[in-house]
Amino acid sequence: MKYSLLSQFKGALLGAVVGGFIGQELSIAAGSFTESLSNSNSDRNSFQDLEKNPSRIGEIALISARSLIKCEGLELEDWQESLKQWQNTQLVQYLNWETGIASIPVAMLYHEDEVKLREKFNQIAEVWQGNLDVKLNNLAIGYTIALGLQEKLDPGIAIPKTIFYLKEESPLVELLTEVQSLLEKQVDLKTAIVRLSKKANEMKELSKEASTTAWLISLPLAFYCFLSTPENWQLAVLRAARIRQGPQICAIVGAISGAYNSMVGIPVEWRRIVDARIEKTSTMAKVAAREAEIIELAKSLWALWCGVYNPETMENQLNLVPAVAASNVI
Repeated sequence: MKYSLLSQFKGALLGAVVGGFIGQELSIAAGSFTESLSNSNSDRNSFQDLEKNPSRIGEIALISARSLIKCEGLELEDWQESLKQWQNTQLVQYLNWETGIASIPVAMLYHEDEVKLREKFNQIAEVWQGNLDVKLNNLAIGYTIALGLQEKLDPGIAIPKTIFYLKEESPLVELLTEVQSLLEKQVDLKTAIVRLSKKANEMKELSKEASTTAWLISLPLAFYCFLSTPENWQLAVLRAARIRQGPQICAIVGAISGAYNSMVGIPVEWRRIVDARIEKTSTMAKVAAREAEIIELAKSLWALWCGVYNPETMENQLNLVPAVAASNVI
């Protein structure tokens, strides 16, 4: 066991929040080569919305986790209602930016059973009005996080395994195949963006694909950023932050890398910066997304997975340091 599962749970949830925040802070100053990803009005409006709401990317993962903990599992009605209350609007309006982030805690809770994981993500797909592209994107994120939590994530074959698990022909599969080729050729980020954008545009012309180029290549780029430096959480997130859709991509990269490298891989100084900025920003203070609170959510989610979660006693138990060992050792 390279890392304890609890540390990986903390890494996945904290990685999503810190990654999204760092992406928001740094992507505003992204290089000019990322501008090609934001040519459409829908892309620009989505990104401007993120700029006005810097906490929203990370917060949606926390809202999702709280619903799972409160209901002691995925109760679709409560899960959907929690997200709707937070958004104060219809889910579909934010479809492209938030679905994958909201699915991260679900992947954490059901990571050990691939069949159940698929079942839960099929249920979630109903919330997103059965959109196949969104469903496959979410499933790819969830499956990769599940592999990381099981310590079965081999960076060299992560994409082929994910494609096999998806079992669908789709733009995502074609673009992930392209990412695998780019990784093998060790191309730089700028080249990867150009190649993926070109391929996405070609697919849109052939299939009359309605999704924007930025949406189509966002998850493939997240895979590229993580798999380029799988052992280095900080470098993977910094690379993702150079992309115009940085907050979303950084949150995904942060969660996957956090599950793979555990909480240990997330720089302490970055976590402190997020805490400090939350204290100074009234809007973000309302989110209550401090590191300690995120860790408590991760602990509760882990306890729920273990089958020992008790809401009446969990508050005191969260302060204890758990011992994790093989059966009959403790």
